[in-house]
Amino acid sequence: MGSCNKLEPSSARFPYCVVWTPIPVVTWLVPFVGHLGVCSSSGVIFDFAGPYFVSVDNFAFGRTARYLLLSTEHAESLAPEGSSGGRGPSVAEQWDALLEETAEAHRGIAYNFCGHNCHEFVADFLNSLRYRGSRQWNMVSLAVMMLFRGRFVGVGAALKTFLPFAVLGSVAGYYGRWTALVAWGSVVGSLTAWFLLYTYARLLLNLLRRP
Repeated sequence: MGSCNKLEPSSARFPYCVVWTPIPVVTWLVPFVGHLGVCSSSGVIFDFAGPYFVSVDNFAFGRTARYLLLSTEHAESLAPEGSSGGRGPSVAEQWDALLEETAEAHRGIAYNFCGHNCHEFVADFLNSLRYRGSRQWNMVSLAVMMLFRGRFVGVGAALKTFLPFAVLGSVAGYYGRWTALVAWGSVVGSLTAWFLLYTYARLLLNLLRRP
């Protein structure tokens, strides 16, 4: 990873990680939808928490439930340590500088849950890193990555994520049966379709704007 910093979930310190937490009501209905943030080299969480506001060390919606450790070796925008004869900034300093630049840019952007949201903030940071050689990170790719590769900090975090959904689903299924299932499917389908359309329409527009 390029750092000796250790993960300390009890202190909310996740160096070089993308972090995720459930959003009340929203995650209860759709357990793969939540709030996303990204951490500095020392593990401090930055998250786009509202209009023109990037929260620092105060993760919106509560404690981290899932995390994904990133590798600085895959951040192609970062110059390897020692590449400038030992005079250049360290990998950690470069990481933190790009994170602060991304945060500062988002302090001038209006928040929109269905548009430019917390996922877009993290995606913009990964794009500035050219993480895994890509500048095409977006809310969909991040949501998929966290869903399949994110690790829960513990059993309690997993229960916090899935138990409300299981309880609501059981009650709705018992009383509403097919009606409840169709309603839930409509909500999930509509959200998924919107985020896919928004994300890939933006990608297409960006490609068309290139000289």
